[in-house]
Amino acid sequence: MLASNNCLLNSEDVNERSILKFITEHRAYFIIASLLKYFHFGHHATYLFPEFQLGNSYQADYLIIGRGSGGHEFVFVELEAPKGRGIILTDGELGEVFRKGRKQLCDWQTWLDGNYSSLKETFNKSRRADALLPDEFVTMDRSRLHFVAIAGKRNNFTNKTYEIRRKERLDTNIFLLHYDNLIDAASDVIGKNTY
Repeated sequence: MLASNNCLLNSEDVNERSILKFITEHRAYFIIASLLKYFHFGHHATYLFPEFQLGNSYQADYLIIGRGSGGHEFVFVELEAPKGRGIILTDGELGEVFRKGRKQLCDWQTWLDGNYSSLKETFNKSRRADALLPDEFVTMDRSRLHFVAIAGKRNNFTNKTYEIRRKERLDTNIFLLHYDNLIDAASDVIGKNTY
């Protein structure tokens, strides 16, 4: 499965839509859920929502909800181009592709700041009839919200890019990854019982 995905990532005409289509057609949602490897939750339970709507304005490619000892946390994921021009500039700064993905994530953060409680209806549609939504699903707690943009490959990143990635994660809770990170994480979870 991952070998086919790696072939897809290396094909000339690969784009965000073809990756989303591959994951959906092969029901390979573990690839996206494996991103929980980069967080410290999700080992009690994991839920994944493809193409998760944020009101009428925005759509996350995926929302991963992971539960750990501290409750549920939410990872909003945006996939961008795995190859092409404009991913990372020659000086290591973020190129157009990553800047676009980062802007989308910032827009989602702003939307969530003002509209988080409206997600209750969406979450209610997905819960069992006899289950109540935990408080973290209805009361916004920014510390439970995480944002991931994925673009490019490992060879696109420079020392400067990794420095930017560390700073973004600390300052904005936006985690910038390349597709090789995703393949590595997915490879690590194969055969394991939990993320």
